[in-house]
Amino acid sequence: MKVIFSILVHEKLDVVLNQIANFVKFNPKCVIIIHLSHSFRADLGKKIEKISSLDHVIINNKSIRTGHSDNSQFYAHFSNLLLLKKNRIVFDYVCFHASNDMFVQYGLTDYLSNFETGFGFSIMRSTWYQGRHALKDQILLKALKKLDLDVESLRGSQVEGSFMCYDVYKKVIALISKNRLHRNSRFRESIRTIRDFIKKKNLYFPGLPEGMFYAKEEVYFPTFSYLFSTKNCGPYVFMNWENELRVTEADILRIIDAGNKDMTTAKFAVKRVERDMNDPIRKFINSLP
Repeated sequence: MKVIFSILVHEKLDVVLNQIANFVKFNPKCVIIIHLSHSFRADLGKKIEKISSLDHVIINNKSIRTGHSDNSQFYAHFSNLLLLKKNRIVFDYVCFHASNDMFVQYGLTDYLSNFETGFGFSIMRSTWYQGRHALKDQILLKALKKLDLDVESLRGSQVEGSFMCYDVYKKVIALISKNRLHRNSRFRESIRTIRDFIKKKNLYFPGLPEGMFYAKEEVYFPTFSYLFSTKNCGPYVFMNWENELRVTEADILRIIDAGNKDMTTAKFAVKRVERDMNDPIRKFINSLP
């Protein structure tokens, strides 16, 4: 089985190399497609060869200025998907990850084979920050109308550990591309650049209309995957929301002890692992057999 991992990275070469080693250790036959943020690619210079020379890795030749809850992570992941299409890479599953995810459990490929998709598929709520923006996203709502769908069709999910099988992936990227939902307009990019600069200077920036900037990857991918999925499970990355996303050794040991016995909610990886080689949790994960 061929599994592709789409990962967005933006800092610390040693941590990136460690994450790649971790993914390959627990998924020996995987392929990892990496999107380097615009600034990280510039910082790496020739050191990029330390990543590109690895057998399991494909580096996206395009780089986006990525940030948090500002559309960019959706555009970056989708850019990875388009590269797979352009290069006619056929696979069984594509899985989405962040740069602070790490695997702690073997057996993912066997688990994936039972499903077509892995998303939360939560019904959209205005009480959820991303949901409130999605309900005001005029470009998305226009696309839904073309498909004879309404806001009741919107779905939300964490992106870390979510996945699509190859057939669903083809349909999802076709719909998103047809409706030009992956296009980042120059106007929006200019606004985001100005906003980020002003915030960096600790100056006031006026609020923008809801629906313009948010974590679209947590809405677009699950919403369109939902249209084609008949066998779904939840994302396989554990996130300890009750502990402010601070994963513990106890969490990891519980995941390992549980294995993949629960065929709808099994976990194989964790977030958040600090991007620091001296982080105790990273060291603990690296010590796992």
